[in-house]
Amino acid sequence: MKKALRNPNVTPPGGWRYVDPDTGFAYDRQYHNLLELLDHIMAYRAQNKLAVISGLQAVVENWLCFQPDMERYSKDVPQARRSFSQYISGAKAYARAKLGNDADYLCSQEEAEARGKVCLNCFHNEIPKEKSKLEELADVKIAELVGERTSARDRGLFMCSVCSCPLRAKIHFAKWFIEENLEQKTRYLVPSGLPGKDGKPVYCWQIHPLREEIKDGTSSK
Repeated sequence: MKKALRNPNVTPPGGWRYVDPDTGFAYDRQYHNLLELLDHIMAYRAQNKLAVISGLQAVVENWLCFQPDMERYSKDVPQARRSFSQYISGAKAYARAKLGNDADYLCSQEEAEARGKVCLNCFHNEIPKEKSKLEELADVKIAELVGERTSARDRGLFMCSVCSCPLRAKIHFAKWFIEENLEQKTRYLVPSGLPGKDGKPVYCWQIHPLREEIKDGTSSK
């Protein structure tokens, strides 16, 4: 579940802070408010020729809410609904995949299992409360591309509350296929070291190399 600050005007425990997801730079000055932190992030990224983070405040608030002692300062954000641009992107990806070969857009079984393990430990893996007819149709089309492929993690995989994709199918797609269809905002909302359900850091496989060895060497696919 994505989170937001109950009151963005109240300084959270530990102060206003953030870690840049691209460089690891720690924004840890004595900021007086959230706006000062956001200004520093934008200035730093512009100076280093890094892309603007879409929805920066929401991204930073979500990151802060997963830090220690933040429970009473945080609130849950309703599950994501797919945007029009996501449907357009998904339709293009579906058409391209249908014209290709399975081996071109699907990863190895072992990589899919490793990805599923990451998702099981992620708080963004959620049972969807409701879906629109369009979302249901899109999920059916995604499942069609995967065919009969399954994983040992399927019983515990549901929907990613960040990108709204069905995880049982998504873990099987090749990395290039995932990256090509990943919205910029999603890149900064998925976990990059935030604590998972077991308290250990979670690094979303959609943007980070898997932290487990893939025996057949297809993890870079």
